[in-house]
Amino acid sequence: MTMSGREKAIGAITIVVLLFGLLGLLAKGRLDTWRSKRLEYRQACVSLDQARKLIGQRPLWQKNYESVRELMPIFPADKPVDTYWLGVMDNAARSNGLNILKAQATSEQLVGDVYEMAIECKEWEGSLDALVRFLYGLESTGVMLDMRQLFIRPNPADHSRLKGSFVLFCAYMRERADAAKPKTEPAKPQAEAAAVPPAAATPTPPPAAPPQTPVSAPAPKPETAQPPTAAPPLPPAKPATAPAKRLDLLRRRPAATPPKPAPPATP
Repeated sequence: MTMSGREKAIGAITIVVLLFGLLGLLAKGRLDTWRSKRLEYRQACVSLDQARKLIGQRPLWQKNYESVRELMPIFPADKPVDTYWLGVMDNAARSNGLNILKAQATSEQLVGDVYEMAIECKEWEGSLDALVRFLYGLESTGVMLDMRQLFIRPNPADHSRLKGSFVLFCAYMRERADAAKPKTEPAKPQAEAAAVPPAAATPTPPPAAPPQTPVSAPAPKPETAQPPTAAPPLPPAKPATAPAKRLDLLRRRPAATPPKPAPPATP
């Protein structure tokens, strides 16, 4: 079966279209991933620029930190501070004519090197002037107090007075646990201990030794002086007689006898 040129062209075009469609389906997921990565890259660049600007402003931020740190109170590591902050708030409200009917302190939270404690005042009552003076008094107390939530509504019984609630945040710092512990004094050397007078300390008497039974030692024997003993006399030297005995032996030895002749051999 032979195919005409027109049929071959249509088949080629169909194959190309199918390939492009398959490529588009495969590339769709890759395009979405590329777009999300591009967005993340732009956000990272913006964050990097902001961080560089903050690093450039480090002397200014350090100066502001030192000025704020002087106003921040420092408490011991294990001392509760809720009563202190409640007293500060009550004194400011009482001196400015604001009635705090219900307040409660929450648990503290550590944010970096600073502790924060929230005081929830669920109900207060007073005039607008009293509220303004109260807020100004909190700001001028010289401590770190921040009013982050404040709700105001008119009093239904008296329209000249206001009611509401607020949340007051207190910031402070604590001493380190190792610095709060008392330092143990080093042990005194023996020379200093010896210099302490005996009246300062009552020494404990040593334990009594157990009774011992006396043991009679034997009397030493008297030593008798012995006269020195003289060395025995040496025996007299004997004359050397060995050569004379040798000559006598030579004289007494018999003379050598000549050998006997051998008998003649028999045929």
